[in-house]
Amino acid sequence: FLGDQDAIEVMCREAGDDLIELEHMGVVFSREESGKLLARAFGGQRVPRTFFVGAITGSVMLHVLYEQAMKRDVRVYEEWFVTSLIIEDGVCHGAIAFNMHTGEMETIRAKSVIMAAGGAGRVFEPSTNALICTGDGLALAWNAGTSLMDMEMVQYHPTTLAGNGILLSEGARGEGAYLLNSEGDRFMEKYAPEFMELASRDVVSRAEQTEINEGRSVNGNVFLDLRHLGKKLIEERLGYLQEVAVEFRGIDLSEEPIEIRPGVHYIMGGIKTNVDGATTIPGLYAAGECANVSVHGGNRLGANSLLDTIVFGRRSATAAAEYIKTVGPSVSSDEHLNAEKSRIQALLDRPKGIRWAAVRNELAHSMTEGIGVFRDQASMEKADAKVDEMRAKYAQVSVENKGKVYNTDLIFTLELDYMIDVAKTITQGALMRKESRGAHARTDMPDRDDENWLKHTNVFKDGDGVRTETSEVTITKWQPVERVYSMPATVEAKVIANLKVYRFDPESGNKESYYQDYEVEVEDWFTVLDALIKIREEIDGTLSLRCACRASICGSCTMRVNGEAKLVCKVRLDSVWSPGESVTIDPPGNMPVITDLVADFKPFWDKIRQVDPYIQPTGPVPTAEYLAPNKDMVHLAGVMNCIMCGACVSDCTVLEVDDRFIGPAALAKAYRFVADPRDGKKKERLDVLNGDTGIWDCTRCMQCVEVCPKDVDPMGRIMVL
Repeated sequence: FLGDQDAIEVMCREAGDDLIELEHMGVVFSREESGKLLARAFGGQRVPRTFFVGAITGSVMLHVLYEQAMKRDVRVYEEWFVTSLIIEDGVCHGAIAFNMHTGEMETIRAKSVIMAAGGAGRVFEPSTNALICTGDGLALAWNAGTSLMDMEMVQYHPTTLAGNGILLSEGARGEGAYLLNSEGDRFMEKYAPEFMELASRDVVSRAEQTEINEGRSVNGNVFLDLRHLGKKLIEERLGYLQEVAVEFRGIDLSEEPIEIRPGVHYIMGGIKTNVDGATTIPGLYAAGECANVSVHGGNRLGANSLLDTIVFGRRSATAAAEYIKTVGPSVSSDEHLNAEKSRIQALLDRPKGIRWAAVRNELAHSMTEGIGVFRDQASMEKADAKVDEMRAKYAQVSVENKGKVYNTDLIFTLELDYMIDVAKTITQGALMRKESRGAHARTDMPDRDDENWLKHTNVFKDGDGVRTETSEVTITKWQPVERVYSMPATVEAKVIANLKVYRFDPESGNKESYYQDYEVEVEDWFTVLDALIKIREEIDGTLSLRCACRASICGSCTMRVNGEAKLVCKVRLDSVWSPGESVTIDPPGNMPVITDLVADFKPFWDKIRQVDPYIQPTGPVPTAEYLAPNKDMVHLAGVMNCIMCGACVSDCTVLEVDDRFIGPAALAKAYRFVADPRDGKKKERLDVLNGDTGIWDCTRCMQCVEVCPKDVDPMGRIMVL
């Protein structure tokens, strides 16, 4: 509950349109058979709600957005490195950067700057992050005067490849992969029995670390097991993971589990912004992982980083574009450029000293030890002291390469400076928070303390030191509750079902029918009818459908579900619908449609009437019951299971081409009387059935047998007749 709910609502409300825009731009999202976007579940999700491109979603989005930048001829400074922001009178007016190809430094004046420099995963080792994710943007903004918020919230991803920390996407667990310990147990059953492997990342990472700490590991790792998914699914949906496994471990994931462990993946904290990306410094905006608009709280859910980046990247750009209309050009000056040139030259002029790599590795490993999956006061104080030690050592770091052209030695040294700054904000934020919350799991303070710590931590640069403050969390609708991962058996999980429903309004003036898509929250016991009723009651009161008993007695709710006639009150939704797909609902066939899902049953009943659907005995009526063999009555009881639902008529292929055919329901009804030993009009009934549109029109397609919800077997009755 550390997320600001006003920002969360903005993201959820606007994400759909942004995703469709990306799809229109060319992102090749995975699809259902119908052609609609396919979704899979990620950690913490009860229902699949993550659109994806195999296991390379972010990469594909990146390429498509870059294609769009080229399409619009956007000016891009390829391989330039920013060393500082230009702040004048408290306002951001651009940046100082150098061309990595030439080493020449330039002033880039701008009325607004949007920081989109990514996270700081490499402050830790191992990490899933790219080597260049060193917190540059975070440190630039922090040194300019804005705060970094909730920096103690460092996410450890539970499935990183042992050794190099390559990310094995959460998509694997979304597709059903298992986590096993050295004893072959699916250990998540102990920690999150309801969600299992799809518990949120902090829960899974802590579970893994516990298994490792307690000795149920191999080489300090547990296993990710995809064998039961099969080679075809792995290669089609998780091809990148298979590639990583084969190339880095020589493992075929369809044949062998792979060793994994928790690794730093994401920083929930960042540059504090509002929902428009604005920081406390006018003219400076931020978006993506370097920003903290506070939609992730203490533990980001899978796929929400891309969503955050897209939604608030757009909002930041829009806000910045509006902002520059309100300000004039800044006064050009070489003051900032000359200061940066002097600073960089001083680094180059240092005598031979400590290598940046030694300090960087020592810093990163100490951060993982002190601000790890689990942490306590002593470990955090040790990490904080180590950061101070690394700051002191930085003064002795020298740049071996003195040249200008693509001097990565210089760049890595500058990055180390940024990393130390960011590390300090992380340790200070962690020491401030006297509780456990989200990714901040303290073994010495294991409980969440909403009374005292439902608040943000903020770390500011203050001269050569730091200043810390707290700020309030925005709560709009959802009050904090206890976070649990096991539920009573009586509480059922809810999912969002997608229904494509036939609509027709004869009063609208539009005589054409159409389909309307609905998303409805359902429980796992829902029938198709339950879902339709909920749509009608809670989403769209204009939807018309026929239903009465809801217990497969009245026969009024026959509809076509995915093209086949069903009595929808007895069809479980999960038998005709799967997450990521949609179920199509039509009115029954071979009958006129009155409106929406309501068919006109008059033709149906007209045909039933043709067979005189009532018993016609001959001779005197007995004063007591008719005497009849029990076996005949038992047989007829089965025939009388028919509830006149019309499913057999709906899908009769003969009626599709000849609506004069009397139909399977009338014929089965006729049999009910012909077979009744009490009836005296057998000949007359059979004479009617022998007409041109009677029994001989039946082509014995067996469709009526397939769709009958009561197992009446109309074709069997017709064959006897």
